Amino acid sequence: MKKIAVLGSTGSIGTQVLEIIKDKDYKVKSVACGVNIKRIIEIIDSVKPEFVSVKNESDAISLQLKYPNVKF
Repeated sequence: MKKIAVLGSTGSIGTQVLEIIKDKDYKVKSVACGVNIKRIIEIIDSVKPEFVSVKNESDAISLQLKYPNVKF
């Protein structure tokens, strides 16, 4: 299994990458986004990454409460 990180995961290219690899032998280890928190929540629920990076500290704190097993 190949492990990857997807930067800009909520943008058009990041979304396409996640769509292409979803049925392949890949583990999405980490994802990053700016401020599209609604979409990053969908991504976290879908690919279950170990690490997530977001632009704003307040968003990271909120997400950490929702996903205690993910590192922000």
